[in-house]
Amino acid sequence: MANKKLLYIINQYPAISHTFIEGEIRGLETLGFEIDRLSFNTPDRPIEALSLAEKSEAALTTCLKQELKDRPHIYLLFALLHPIRSIAALRTALKMGKKANKRAKHFGYFLAALVAGKIASDSKPDLIHAHFSTQACSIALLASRLSKVGYSVTVHGPDEFYDVEANNLKEKYSNADAIITISEFAKSQVLKQLELSQWDKVFVNHLGVDVDKFAPQPKTAQPGPLNVLCVGRLVNAKGQGVLLRALEIIDSLETDVSVTLVGDGPDREQLEEYAAMRALPATFVGIINSDELPDVIAETDLFVLPSFAEGIPIVLMEAMAMGVPCITTHITGIPELITDGLDGLLVPAGSAEQLATAIKKMHDDPAIRRNLGHEAITTINNSWQIKSSNERLAELFVKLTRGL
Repeated sequence: MANKKLLYIINQYPAISHTFIEGEIRGLETLGFEIDRLSFNTPDRPIEALSLAEKSEAALTTCLKQELKDRPHIYLLFALLHPIRSIAALRTALKMGKKANKRAKHFGYFLAALVAGKIASDSKPDLIHAHFSTQACSIALLASRLSKVGYSVTVHGPDEFYDVEANNLKEKYSNADAIITISEFAKSQVLKQLELSQWDKVFVNHLGVDVDKFAPQPKTAQPGPLNVLCVGRLVNAKGQGVLLRALEIIDSLETDVSVTLVGDGPDREQLEEYAAMRALPATFVGIINSDELPDVIAETDLFVLPSFAEGIPIVLMEAMAMGVPCITTHITGIPELITDGLDGLLVPAGSAEQLATAIKKMHDDPAIRRNLGHEAITTINNSWQIKSSNERLAELFVKLTRGL
């Protein structure tokens, strides 16, 4: 499709929560793009703990911090050879740092941008592209100033929108050549930061799932509790505490339900203590790699994601693609994926009572589970495949780079 070169900048890559970026990059390469990967940080796990695909990606990725540490003289020389650009980029970094009250951190972004800027100057990509409008986008903006290569950003939300001033969103969005959002909700939040004359550079491209990897698997009905699965980082925003409170309500009704929580994070200890003190049938299994996830999903009867804040979670798409009925919250971009009562159930965020009612409804009526699971497969196949998402993105990048 294309003979275009992109320079991707990511906060942390590979990472357990960024496997969708791996699918995006690989998909674009299949469509003819050449992509250099830059990561501000090293992978989120030791190399030996990564999946095979992640190990391959790690070998292809340049860590900006490590590169700066290993060869600082090269990037200092680059700055000295381009004094006007470097001073302008440094001023921009310090200005953004002043707004965020984090000048030292933004000076670090400037140093990382020297690496990215030199790489861009040497390799001459058609476009620099960042994922998330946080650190990676700061570096992309500065690298663009240093290399004179345009930049774009994929915006996920919602945490990117929590502190507009500290995240310098107006500066980042107004200077970008294009902003790609993963949901209509995220688009609305980006438009809030832009002048009307710039709205046409904002595009929505829903992400997607690999329907071959996450294909429905035959499941034989087994006696025992309804197996509920929740996958996500164990942090307050994911709402696992609501799920445990709902399980407590269900347990009091003598409804046979067990919960498996996949993931790790700062809330794990308090969540485990809560479950243990109340003798709840909840099992914490920690982190699993993405190549193990299809087998875990295949063993479950019901997928629950009780989040307070999300973009549009890929893990929901993965469960839906496998025909597992889902319950999640009516927030941000999720209603763009799930239609309540058709291909899943939506409940108010934070309501353990309504979540418990929805889970009990699923427990008591296997036909509802089958119908929702069947419709979920149809929804994913029709509108949420990664192949289609990557093709739309490729067409957009071609259009953008023709105009730069």
